[in-house]
Amino acid sequence: IIAERKAALESGEAEKSTSKRSMNFLDLMLSKTESNVFSEEDLRQEVDTFMFGGHDTTTTSCSWSCWNLAHNPDVQQKVYEELVEVCGEDPNEDITYEQANQLNYLDRVLRESKRIIAPVPAKFSILNEKVMIAHLVRNYRIEPMLKFDESLPCFEAVSKPSRGIPVKLTKRI
Repeated sequence: IIAERKAALESGEAEKSTSKRSMNFLDLMLSKTESNVFSEEDLRQEVDTFMFGGHDTTTTSCSWSCWNLAHNPDVQQKVYEELVEVCGEDPNEDITYEQANQLNYLDRVLRESKRIIAPVPAKFSILNEKVMIAHLVRNYRIEPMLKFDESLPCFEAVSKPSRGIPVKLTKRI
């Protein structure tokens, strides 16, 4: 990723922003390597940290959203109905960016899940999470594996669930 972006900037294929405020993360870091603030190795480590950290946060957030949906089947049904209305009934069709932005009820559900059990204290984009959860609810019914009182989240489970979140997926017919 780093080499491709660097080559695109050097060849003029990609437009280089001059304002640090509008630069994306990778372009900002590449500008620091040009001015010898960061070495190539420093840059690679920073990119790895952001990529893997973001993935872990999204995964944890999706897991807890599934847990909440499993324990609130009425909410899950409303999410499913919104998905059918906005995206159609074919679960094999990809959800477009435009469709994901129309999933207002799902957006509120995901935000409420984060309010209840925040995977990290900072805000971050939920588009990836929205598409993942939309795909799950569109194709599967999410069901709890334990009674609600047996599976109440505790700090250890929220910070790093080692045994996973106790839900099962049943294929929608």
